Amino acid sequence: MRIRPSGIPLPNPIDHAVVCADDHHRATYGLTALGGTCSVVSTLSDLVAAASTAERLALIDTRPEAILDACALVGAVVASDQPFHIIVPQVQVGLLDVLMDDVRTDVWALTGLHCDAASMHLEMVQSQEGDRAGADLVAGLRWGSVSTWASEASPDVGEVSILRGKLASALLLLRDLTAGEVAPTPDVAPVAPPLDLQARKDLENRVVTLQRKLDVLQRKYDALAGSRLGRLTLARWERNRPKAAQ
Repeated sequence: MRIRPSGIPLPNPIDHAVVCADDHHRATYGLTALGGTCSVVSTLSDLVAAASTAERLALIDTRPEAILDACALVGAVVASDQPFHIIVPQVQVGLLDVLMDDVRTDVWALTGLHCDAASMHLEMVQSQEGDRAGADLVAGLRWGSVSTWASEASPDVGEVSILRGKLASALLLLRDLTAGEVAPTPDVAPVAPPLDLQARKDLENRVVTLQRKLDVLQRKYDALAGSRLGRLTLARWERNRPKAAQ
């Protein structure tokens, strides 16, 4: 499979489509991704038969082999600009590796991809000579995912390890800075010593700079705290902290 970024958002819900969904997927996952102008069929043969008249075709399935078979059958009959949508009711990032490498998807170019908490939605059209290799997308996904990225995919593992260490340190530092309770505000605010104009400006600039640094650390903390790397780092830090304090 190749890729061709279109810049056009995927239709949500899908409309004006003939959709293949067998009884199991229809009963288990429903048809919430479809609009009112869609018609539903139960077999791939019915989906292929509708290719000559349908504006777009779609498949709802979770089985890699069934999806690959559909790509081969539909790819042999669709028009060059006729989109084919695949809705996977479970997020399976590994499925993209399978789709990119299988010969049954050679005719296709991926033009849209959307993942949310419950599903994965792909849009494809017949590929053209100028489309990019699908391996570019897979490589990008591997680099962009801390929890699933394999270290051997990078020729410079040491540099990545250093970067991860710096981010982990920022995570721990921010947690320590924000762990304490906020002190109650006194009834009478303390009177600050008088400052000249330049000293006051310098102090204000420093406050702004520190606030920006805190905002950056907060964003890094939010991004890492929920990741596998962040959880492992915090757990290891908790185990080692008493030893470091001695």
